[in-house]
Amino acid sequence: MLLTIPVTKADQHLAKPLLSLMVKLGGIRPHKMLLEFSQTVPGEVRKELEELGAQCGEMYSRELKTTDERGWPRSANAVFNETALHVFEDRSYNEAAWYFFELDNTPLCRDWVQKLQDEYNLAKMPCMGVVNKTVRGVGPLRKQDGTHLVGTSIYPVDLWTRVKLCKHLNTLPDPFDVAMQWEVVPMSHHTELIQHNWSTAKYSRKGARITCSPAGSNGSADYANPVSPRAVVLHGCKDSSLAKLVEEKL
Repeated sequence: MLLTIPVTKADQHLAKPLLSLMVKLGGIRPHKMLLEFSQTVPGEVRKELEELGAQCGEMYSRELKTTDERGWPRSANAVFNETALHVFEDRSYNEAAWYFFELDNTPLCRDWVQKLQDEYNLAKMPCMGVVNKTVRGVGPLRKQDGTHLVGTSIYPVDLWTRVKLCKHLNTLPDPFDVAMQWEVVPMSHHTELIQHNWSTAKYSRKGARITCSPAGSNGSADYANPVSPRAVVLHGCKDSSLAKLVEEKL
């Protein structure tokens, strides 16, 4: 599996704690890593992160051709769009699947990538991640509009041709995972190995449980759940507090 890790100006502060944790968990061999830097990331930051990434195993680095700093979801859409095209065109990584590993992910145990790879192989579906409700509207107007595969998931290298909307994501107002939902969900396997705690922070250990809080005004109590013992990756921690707790137990 190829981990593609986008590093942009907005979230570069999460990169060093994440990569440091990966190193302490023993790296990701035999899997591979691709660090993708926006043009706004300073050179000294990029160099430090590349050195950490190299300690995890086979590591590649590239600069994104387009840099979109308009914020979510436009920036994420542009990065995902370019990454999907890149892994489709450049088969030198020699991997059948790629994991769009956003920086608010936290690995929770050793061999976490291999555990995901094993379930992906067994599922025999092109995509794997968390299938979540799509909710639109505000307040009493909120309603469910299908489901989507949360964007930070595992995809086949030919996603670019499998999903028609993939080519147009950087022009759409919806987040890329929501925009693609009608095409992607039917080819997706839902896994409990990835926990989706969208926009959370202040992770703390209380006995055997690790709990958290919503992160700022964007957070929601609906996603501030205790860490599941089944999970090997948690998505959504915005302050690296979970990475610190994982390191304490190593």
